[in-house]
Amino acid sequence: MSLSASVAKGVLWTGSGRLAGQVVQIGVSIALMRLLPPADFGLFAMVVVFTGFAMALADFGLASALVQLQNAGRSHEDTAFVTTLVTGLLLTGLFYGLAGPLAAFYDAEPLVAVTRLFAPVFVLQSFSAVPMALMQRSQAFGRMATADLLGVVVGGAVGVLAASRGLGVTSLVLMQLGIVSVTAVAALSLGSWRPGIRFSGGALRELVAFGGGVTGFRLLNYWARQADNLLIGRFMGTAALGFYSRAYSLILMPMSQIAPVVSRVMFPVLSSLRNDRVAIRRTYTRVVSVLAMVSFPLTLGMLVTADTLVPALFGDPWARAIPIIRILAVAATIQVILNPAGWLYMSQGRTDRMFQWGVLASTCLIAAIVVGVLLGTPEWVATCYVVANALLAYPALRWSGDLVGLAPITVLRAIRLPLAVALTMAGIVWALGVAVREVLPVGWLFGGQVVVGAGIYVGTMLGARPEPVRDVLTAMRSLREPARPE
Repeated sequence: MSLSASVAKGVLWTGSGRLAGQVVQIGVSIALMRLLPPADFGLFAMVVVFTGFAMALADFGLASALVQLQNAGRSHEDTAFVTTLVTGLLLTGLFYGLAGPLAAFYDAEPLVAVTRLFAPVFVLQSFSAVPMALMQRSQAFGRMATADLLGVVVGGAVGVLAASRGLGVTSLVLMQLGIVSVTAVAALSLGSWRPGIRFSGGALRELVAFGGGVTGFRLLNYWARQADNLLIGRFMGTAALGFYSRAYSLILMPMSQIAPVVSRVMFPVLSSLRNDRVAIRRTYTRVVSVLAMVSFPLTLGMLVTADTLVPALFGDPWARAIPIIRILAVAATIQVILNPAGWLYMSQGRTDRMFQWGVLASTCLIAAIVVGVLLGTPEWVATCYVVANALLAYPALRWSGDLVGLAPITVLRAIRLPLAVALTMAGIVWALGVAVREVLPVGWLFGGQVVVGAGIYVGTMLGARPEPVRDVLTAMRSLREPARPE
């Protein structure tokens, strides 16, 4: 089996659990959006803007360093655990104390209770960071997927039950606490590693040398992606933020679910090939084409079905999210190509260069979001965000590709077939919606669009049988065999 097929096999093992988790998340999202008003999601998004930043900071990139460092041993593992645990405790205390100032910033008194209830998530998350990193390093993707799935199922059930009992925005916080708690317990139970309390300054310096650049990039990238939520919440209110944040989460759900699956496989694989640029280029482009093959029909499909998807699944109160979904679908399609660039930086140990790119890209994205906020509507924010992503696309591919001699045109050639087929499919699905809109109820129309679109896309790709399809089929046939990279 080829290296690309071996990677696809790892993705399938991980992706099977992630797919199940995504199905659960979609069901939970539908239930919660029918049980809770947009303003509750807006309140929760206000808290997540700041808590998400702290969660990105919590492990200082030490988990990623454990995967990449060839000589990482028990002292590194224990040091990473102690550091993340202490950081988690500090962040829990910090956010409990900052609940009042955050509520004052947004002029939203309910945020005090919400922030304090959310605060323990940091210390809970610290228990899963090291065991999940070690499973990733050993390519135990099935166990990682199981831990993630258990967290999503239990946490989702807690959230829906709480919302059905009338707990409002509190149900969203309880769901997050459930996800993090169960994932941590599962990660420790499924892995062979057990926490230790040894601390080594030398080991920490080695980990931070790699993880510092990762953390710096994450923080810059985080604010570039959360500046819209921060500014919309501050200047447009909870309802506007509720519509925007839900639209953003929905349209980016394919990438938010698929990308981590592929990253967990690609990071250790590319790290093992770091001195073989030819193999890296070949593997990278073929896996990006698989990512595009799976993601493009989802993002472009949501673009053309937004006006039937929203009323059919979430109800008429969410109608204002329709134009936002359509605009952000373009950004999501662009990000399918750009997000994998991080694999190249990290596998080559060039997190310094990754951080430098983060400074430039984040500055441009935040400036675009500020322009959108000044124009006054969530739709304008989404439009400016898309324009910034489009302008950054070529420099992003060039800056990362230079590390391994990978030209942007090579990446674009790798995704041209799935893009062409997805665009064709989207055009037919859109025409179908226009033709029978007055004939079918909205739910039946949306279902018909999904069936027709899936049939066209899957049938065309199976008929063409490009390399990514062959890699996936080979991996599916050999799931019971151990991967043997060539």
